[in-house]
Amino acid sequence: MSWSIESVREAPVRPEEVYRFYIEPATWGRWGHNTRWARADGPLTEGSIVNVKAGYGAVYPVRVVRIVPDRLIVCEVTPRGLLITNSFEVTPADAGARLRHTIGVGGRFAGLTRRLGFPWLYRRLLAKETRRLVALVRENGPGDPEGNA
Repeated sequence: MSWSIESVREAPVRPEEVYRFYIEPATWGRWGHNTRWARADGPLTEGSIVNVKAGYGAVYPVRVVRIVPDRLIVCEVTPRGLLITNSFEVTPADAGARLRHTIGVGGRFAGLTRRLGFPWLYRRLLAKETRRLVALVRENGPGDPEGNA
């Protein structure tokens, strides 16, 4: 039994400023809901693998499955018995930008994670993630998302 959740947030930032954080894995640990750090061997493209250390210590290979430049990145990770799809999307909005982050969970253990309350937990974590990302964008302003000149 698969499930999905999302967090949508509008903020007075420019979409391209948000997208800079999506496309730079070195920043994921600063805003990602369950990410200590992330590393890739070059610029992200469809098919790229990003090694991501989860908040509980495990390191997973995360595959970038779709990129729409300046708008969307979709990634998949397959912990045992699960297929987790994360989507990070930014579009223009009256306020500046609309961020839409989603998590989809499928696989053999998806029903168990649902019964254990993971959707409730991850809904809260995604809201915190989008809030943290907006704060980082506002803090860093135009330029390098890692804070370099």
